[in-house]
Amino acid sequence: MHRPPPAPTTTDRRPFLPAAEGLRAVAATGILITHVAFQTGVPAHSWQGRILTRFDFFVPVFFALSALLLWRRYGNPTPPTAGQWRRYTRSRIIRLYPVYLLLIGIVVLFHQPAFRVDPRTILATGVFAQLYVPHGLAPGLTHLWSLAVEVAFYVVLPLAAILLRRCSHPVRIRILVVLAALSLSWGLLTPFDAVAHRWQLNWQLFPPAYTPWFIVGMLAAEYETAPPRWLVVLCRRPIWPLLVGVAALVCAATPVVAPPGLAHPTGAQFAAKIFLGTVFAAAWVWPVVFTPATSWFYRWLSSGLLLWLGSISYGIFLYHLPLLEHLMALSAISPFHGNTLLIGAVTWMASVIVAYASYEWVEDPLRRLSGTVSTSKHAQAMSPTAVTKGASPA
Repeated sequence: MHRPPPAPTTTDRRPFLPAAEGLRAVAATGILITHVAFQTGVPAHSWQGRILTRFDFFVPVFFALSALLLWRRYGNPTPPTAGQWRRYTRSRIIRLYPVYLLLIGIVVLFHQPAFRVDPRTILATGVFAQLYVPHGLAPGLTHLWSLAVEVAFYVVLPLAAILLRRCSHPVRIRILVVLAALSLSWGLLTPFDAVAHRWQLNWQLFPPAYTPWFIVGMLAAEYETAPPRWLVVLCRRPIWPLLVGVAALVCAATPVVAPPGLAHPTGAQFAAKIFLGTVFAAAWVWPVVFTPATSWFYRWLSSGLLLWLGSISYGIFLYHLPLLEHLMALSAISPFHGNTLLIGAVTWMASVIVAYASYEWVEDPLRRLSGTVSTSKHAQAMSPTAVTKGASPA
């Protein structure tokens, strides 16, 4: 009989948190690039436009990273105590909500396209419910749909941990794979899609559609201490999974899968996009966990610059879209007309500056006051140097 692997301990877990932090920086930059390409008018029918549009596949990378880091801590066979769940809830709120509300306030007060937005839309956005109300994506805040999906995962995670705590390791793996496969049919539920359309809602943005992207990270956490041989062989040289990820992105950029511009995908196209996004996320996240720490990929993601950018990546993600729209307006550049490289570089630099100020003046002080440890502190504690010196993870 197959015996489940022992529960991971501090000493038998690979110190991959620095690389995960660096990957956050890469993902935030990828999402910024796809929005810059759209706003500056890179032709949707060109190959450049199709490829850059699919840089939104860094959203599943974000989802998988969140699931990996949370499931490895709260999804193990020994369920957390009530006190740990309270700390989990507090840490999630402190991590996301203050800066999120600050962004909404700034956009509502200073971003002209949002001045006439229905107050109900702003209220729904403030409680991560914008996906469930008509016209819930406000100007300057449209990218926050992904945070609404991620918060839904945060709510479901404790229930999933409770339900799966008595299952053996192989059974948990099978359940997660089956759930991922079943959720691929979400976009094919055309009767529900028709009902949602009548209510002026986008059924394809609802959280269950993105279950596979989170399960990528949960599977990585399950396999962390006892990966199967095929996964070790695949990730031994990170270039191979990364090439698989590039192939998935290129396939998703073809006219068969990706309708041009803002055209609504069919159910089959949406299912294909979710599947290919799952492959892309696995191609980036799994090597972070299973690639040797001596590899170029691990060392690149763990470099000082990416570690720093990773610590402020949440702010980069939050602020980049309203900054992009505001900078274009200040430059008297009309939407869909502009120098993509120049506007992209200026937007990235402005986003980094604002995100750094937000981290230093809002995010980090609030975490210190609440007693929660920032991800960057975890990354520093789990860095190869710290482990070598015998430092224990925070």
